[in-house]
Amino acid sequence: MTRNVLPEGVAASHALKGKPVSRSLMTRWCLPILATAVLAAPAQADILGLSLGASTWYTGITGDISSGGGDFQLEDELGFDDSFNFSGFAMFENPIPLIPNVRVQYSAVDQDGNGTVSAKVFDGVAISGRTSNNLQLNQADAIVFWELLDTVVHIDFGLQAKFVDGKISIREKTGAFNRVEEEFKAVIPMLYGGAGLNLPLTGLSAYASVAGIGYSGNSIVDANLALNYEVSMVDVTLGWRELQIKLEDVDDVDADMTLGGPFLGVGLSF
Repeated sequence: MTRNVLPEGVAASHALKGKPVSRSLMTRWCLPILATAVLAAPAQADILGLSLGASTWYTGITGDISSGGGDFQLEDELGFDDSFNFSGFAMFENPIPLIPNVRVQYSAVDQDGNGTVSAKVFDGVAISGRTSNNLQLNQADAIVFWELLDTVVHIDFGLQAKFVDGKISIREKTGAFNRVEEEFKAVIPMLYGGAGLNLPLTGLSAYASVAGIGYSGNSIVDANLALNYEVSMVDVTLGWRELQIKLEDVDDVDADMTLGGPFLGVGLSF
């Protein structure tokens, strides 16, 4: 067992002279060593984390939308097909348990379609025949979450606010050439949960997350499932995202739609 906290030569010198090791001498040697260790510890710890990323989402859309008339089928009647859309995020993590981590993300969905409608009304405008259509559904999300478990397996729980900014336009290509355009916006608070698994020494990890809520005939579920590969500071992610939205009389629009498809993303972690 080591009994001296001083360098061997200093302790031996005092022993030969028959002098006990003084408290002032111990202080002179120990405090600088202790201070150095304390100051060096933060440099070795993972104090704060910042992640940035972007992805392309190959989105298919099904369901219907209406405004004061019959339901317009998004895929079968309005002809909306699969298309590539953009998503991006930024995430800030901290090591303090009571302070939540923060993630903000943005998705821009912009899809065109050509279809055929049989005598329906949208927002008081009669639509019939061949049509040219556009749907925009932009979403901004703010998520605050806490890590309930952070080992090889990690579990997150928190709150998510989704800001939906949508617009649909339908234009007749024949007949009276009627055209209608309707915007709808909503702020939707949701519960958020996530779970992941890290495979040590491989750079591989998998995660799943889901956020959702239902109230007064409205509901929304935003779910992700993905595999991630990390090389140094760069992450490559391949996954599937599905968004289910049901809106009842939001800015005179009723909608029951599902957007889903694979995504491929790249990110940086600092």
